[in-house]
Amino acid sequence: MYFNFDEEVEVKGGEDKSAPSFKKYVQEKEPKTALRFSKRGYRKDGNVTNVPLYLARKIKELM
Repeated sequence: MYFNFDEEVEVKGGEDKSAPSFKKYVQEKEPKTALRFSKRGYRKDGNVTNVPLYLARKIKELM
């Protein structure tokens, strides 16, 4: 699946959601929007949006 987004995207498959490199990148580059796909539910935290993995196929429709 390929997307042409201006947003930064991270996919997390494991239980650890700390993602220090993703957080560092978001802090340094300050993207308008950053997406994280994980097992967690939908959650918006500042410019980082967590999207459940099961919605990855629908992200173009949702954005």
